[in-house]
Amino acid sequence: GSMENGAVASASSQKTDPPMEPKLKLVDWDKDLIDWRKPLLWQVGHLGEKYDEWVHQPVTKPIRLFYSDFIEALTKTVWYSVPIIWMPLMLYLSWSYYRTLAQGDVRLFESFTTEYSVAMPKSTFPGLFMLGMLGWTLVEYLIHRFLFHMKPPKDSYYLITLHFVLHGQHHKAPFDESRLVFPPVPASLVIAFFYMFLRYLLPEAVGGSVFAGGLLGYIVYDMTHYYLHFGSPHRGSYLYHMKAHHVKHHFAHQQSGALLLTSARMALRGGENSRDRGGALPSLPAQETRLRASASLHLSPSLGFGISTDLWDYIFHTHMPEEPHPKTQ
Repeated sequence: GSMENGAVASASSQKTDPPMEPKLKLVDWDKDLIDWRKPLLWQVGHLGEKYDEWVHQPVTKPIRLFYSDFIEALTKTVWYSVPIIWMPLMLYLSWSYYRTLAQGDVRLFESFTTEYSVAMPKSTFPGLFMLGMLGWTLVEYLIHRFLFHMKPPKDSYYLITLHFVLHGQHHKAPFDESRLVFPPVPASLVIAFFYMFLRYLLPEAVGGSVFAGGLLGYIVYDMTHYYLHFGSPHRGSYLYHMKAHHVKHHFAHQQSGALLLTSARMALRGGENSRDRGGALPSLPAQETRLRASASLHLSPSLGFGISTDLWDYIFHTHMPEEPHPKTQ
């Protein structure tokens, strides 16, 4: 049929676990704002001011972006392509740059000064590698927050299209498992950029050691992201905590925000003719405008950007608020 029930649980063992059981709205595909029989990428830019609300109403339907089968294939991949492709490279770079450091002739800051340069023996490799892993978690956070969750201007066809291809597609179809990890071709471009940046910024062996750690951080990130969508972590485990955190990012916070706005609007309409001690209440449209502004954090996934860790969400105050636990009688 043309309508789909969007109630979804990621695993049968989680069906009675509300934090893990997002509910999706009923969708009438024939009346949606875009034509699902055609590739979506060239349609979404025409949504204008309706795009933000539309893209944050998730569906279970797979997405097609391009007419070309070849280009479309470059935008999708299986989850295990990530470790198969990038783990050997990470291991090779780690071994290669450890051997270079072991030669004992690598010095930090040598290009600026010889007097104050710092020797980098092989014993520094674990620290450089861990620095790369930690650095990736910050990069992951910053990219997710400021690039993937940018707010494209409502009148910009191209920026809306760019947002959708970068990340909007994932929020629209969060259960499309072919789009949960970065495809190898676009991933290789980003990885090459970071490699060249570190090679330019630091001595080759130092930058390469940091890069190898960052590459492992990326692999962990993509594997974690896939697991948060389709895995069944044990209650109370770290991954259970991160999955609940990510489910809120996609679903619960938006739904609570919509409920907040609806309830507040009803309360306003109920008291539309009321007066306070300072005189007349502000007009209903003015009050709704303020409510929309105050609820904006709830109406879009503007919190909870960490995937492999929520460390930076705590540091930068973008962590999802804890849900109050209902009292038991």
